[in-house]
Amino acid sequence: MGTIINSLEGINQRSLYETGGLLSGRFTENHPRFAKLFPQVASIIDSAFFAIALDGVLLVNSLSTIARSNHKQATPLRPLISTAVAILQRLRTGYGRDGSDQMFELLSGICTLAATSPLREQSADNALRAINIELSISYVASGLVKLFGPEWRNGTAVASIMQTSSYGSPWLSQALNKHPSLSTAACWATIAGETLFPVIFMLPTAAARRLLPIATLFHLAIAYFMGLPRFFWAFGAAHVASLFVIENKSKR
Repeated sequence: MGTIINSLEGINQRSLYETGGLLSGRFTENHPRFAKLFPQVASIIDSAFFAIALDGVLLVNSLSTIARSNHKQATPLRPLISTAVAILQRLRTGYGRDGSDQMFELLSGICTLAATSPLREQSADNALRAINIELSISYVASGLVKLFGPEWRNGTAVASIMQTSSYGSPWLSQALNKHPSLSTAACWATIAGETLFPVIFMLPTAAARRLLPIATLFHLAIAYFMGLPRFFWAFGAAHVASLFVIENKSKR
């Protein structure tokens, strides 16, 4: 679902891919040696048509994946296509990419490697654990960055974000400004939740199983208040790996 949303957003906002747009191609600028050797290829990669084509490929591939979700025999083709599209999008321009894009690319890459292994059950186990490790690192890194940010420590960061035109929510901004303690609580809850996320795997299975949905609700709140639904789908998919690790702690 996340990749479907990504591709539809790109197609709908295709004017951003044009020259001078926020998501215009910068491959030639960032890779001058390649562009000098293969100017026509570089020009194609930078074109808006190429960006829209990538969104189209991703959309068709994602719909195909959902259509064959009940098919027991996993193949590397579909995750490989998703990985290739993500890499090409990143090479074309680094602007407009965020943590959800990186997580999607990571998920696709790991699923591709798992699907190519002849030891399907073992590779699936390892893939889920690898995704969970990356997810934990992402949370801890994000939490530590916030911990060293003055606005996060003094409790004004969330209120400030809600005031922005890009990711804000007018009514929530007013509520947080009226009750600063709510913003402070939200800031420190985010710092604690992200930094201490790996602790969940040290808890009893029943307790960990009940706490994990809080992380999913956190991303649902981000999707609703900040207009970033891709984070919910990207990290929500990774939470499946966390649940697997929680349920299978005794096997390792």
